[in-house]
Amino acid sequence: MFQLKVTYRNAMENIHTRTVPVIWRELTIATQALTRLSQHYEVAHGYFSSLPKDHPRPEAYQNKPWLAATDPLSPHTEDAWTRQLRLPVEASEGGEVVDAPWCGYQTTLLQAVIELVPTKAICYTPEK
Repeated sequence: MFQLKVTYRNAMENIHTRTVPVIWRELTIATQALTRLSQHYEVAHGYFSSLPKDHPRPEAYQNKPWLAATDPLSPHTEDAWTRQLRLPVEASEGGEVVDAPWCGYQTTLLQAVIELVPTKAICYTPEK
């Protein structure tokens, strides 16, 4: 089983590591999740880096699989679309929506990696 671990730096220069709360049984789906995370970050980071601040979000983002907002171009969502990310889930079309604290003003993603989930074994040994 696999999970994503994300390391990022916030505006106060503090470094945080967070494990995304989704577990995948297949490496291919975990790899898809990592790809979605990186695409989402690149777009969100570009949005926060652009000037002027009211730069419009392109309509092209509306059909991206990582988009969690129901209407990202609505003026009521402001930049809420950057704070959540939709990740693929096995046997599910929609996916799992997770918070993305590594996307934000003056926040920098340092690393995102796929890790093996540690498993715990419960063992029974009959007496001889």
